[in-house]
Amino acid sequence: MNNINSNNNSAASTISSLLKDNISNIIFCVITIILAFIAIKALKKFIDIAFEKSNLKNSIFPNVLKKIVKYVIIFVAIILMLSKFNIPLTAVFVIISSAIMGLGIALKDFVSNIAKSIQIKLTHPFVIGDVIEVDSKKGCVKKISYTHTHIITKDNTYILVPNFLISDKSIIKYSQHEPL
Repeated sequence: MNNINSNNNSAASTISSLLKDNISNIIFCVITIILAFIAIKALKKFIDIAFEKSNLKNSIFPNVLKKIVKYVIIFVAIILMLSKFNIPLTAVFVIISSAIMGLGIALKDFVSNIAKSIQIKLTHPFVIGDVIEVDSKKGCVKKISYTHTHIITKDNTYILVPNFLISDKSIIKYSQHEPL
């Protein structure tokens, strides 16, 4: 019975010793988490205010930007906390860099489509209702989404043209009111 009590006392003293040695690190981590959440909330509000007067207010871009800001702040907070406990960050950065590179390669076309849709929405080379010809496909623009432009042809064929193809090819824009 005495042996069990001594084991409990040694475990309690070990936990107590760990807490005493790391109390400043634990307080730092709690403060870092609180500041990260405050920064996320403040920057989300700033993004809302910045996009309030923009024609992109009701688009996906403010929400995507908010998520990017959120994850960057969380990443920085985690790195700060790991460094406070003297955890080697080289391996962490190698793993994260490899993952980001793989993700970038996988999402290259998707990101290109979104960038080209921003270009189409800002430069307005055509609008919904225009009759255009892209890559020998002629039709009436029905919708411009973030990845594709939706075109319906004279014979009612519905074509989805990726936005990166539209911006890389010549666009023939016919009269808006020309019948197909």
